[in-house]
Amino acid sequence: MAEIEAPPVVQKNPFVRRILAFAIDSILLGFVGHVIATLFRAPLIEIGQYGPLIGLVITVLYFGILNSQPLKGHTLGKRFLKLRVTRVAGGYLPLHLSLCRSFIYALPFVANNWQLDLGRGVPAMIVYATLSGSIFAYFVSLLLFTIGNWRSGRLLHDVLFGTKVSIDHPDTITKPKREKAFALITLLVFIAVAGPTILGFNKHDTQISISELSAMQSSLMEAQPGWKFGVNLSTFQGKNPVAILKVSIIPNRLLTDSEKMDARLKTARLTLTTYSGIGNVDYMSIAVIEGFNIGIASRYKAPGERWSIGAWREKLSVDGDTTQGKGKEVPFIPSLWKH
Repeated sequence: MAEIEAPPVVQKNPFVRRILAFAIDSILLGFVGHVIATLFRAPLIEIGQYGPLIGLVITVLYFGILNSQPLKGHTLGKRFLKLRVTRVAGGYLPLHLSLCRSFIYALPFVANNWQLDLGRGVPAMIVYATLSGSIFAYFVSLLLFTIGNWRSGRLLHDVLFGTKVSIDHPDTITKPKREKAFALITLLVFIAVAGPTILGFNKHDTQISISELSAMQSSLMEAQPGWKFGVNLSTFQGKNPVAILKVSIIPNRLLTDSEKMDARLKTARLTLTTYSGIGNVDYMSIAVIEGFNIGIASRYKAPGERWSIGAWREKLSVDGDTTQGKGKEVPFIPSLWKH
């Protein structure tokens, strides 16, 4: 009697479970981040732009330690969904390699929207290029590997470190040539984004030096050393165009309510007296941006006020046209008081 051929084993796809597991882990990390934010609000404000490093370290340690050999290759999210990170060759990933693997995918997620100001120079350009290139290239790789590598379920960091995420350890069918092609495309995207930045063709300055913007910003910086100031002039077109000057104050410490008010008034006075283009402005808004971003959690408040230039002059007893800007229709701008 002829032998009956056994039906092929149906390959379980880990992608959906991986997404759900990552969502669970992200919620847990977000909870940890908000606990830290609640307990250490003032110190985090003082840390300023380097806050995301805290979230990066926590994220790398969480995924790196839990996905490694000592804890049998699964985070809390993967444990709940019965997933494990294993080596394609067998066994679990050593701790040091697991930490490197977690860094590959933690950096783009944590560093996204990171407002980092390192000034100019080659070292700063290299950091900017690495961050922008890794963010863009990794998300491109997610699209490539998810669509083109659906059955094996391996992503870029799996290919780089010889791992797989599987359900109850099924044998994963892989296509090495396709995976290598996707990895090469990711590398080319990284070079395309990072290369021009390093070479200076695409200067990535999240915050340009205040002294290079205007004499007014220089005056603000000199009046309050260590603080950052952002300035933006917007013109809203229509029958009667309205020009609004927005000045953001970013202190390096936690301020009291009275200190915030004093900072707004002091900044408004300096702006009125030092900004050479104030005659072409109708309204000015002053806001104190108080908060922090640690990558896995962020909190910001921007108490502020907006008045016509004429009203500001009256309020601060500054010489000039006290009717300037009054009577003009102001468009709605969220998060700012309307006066």
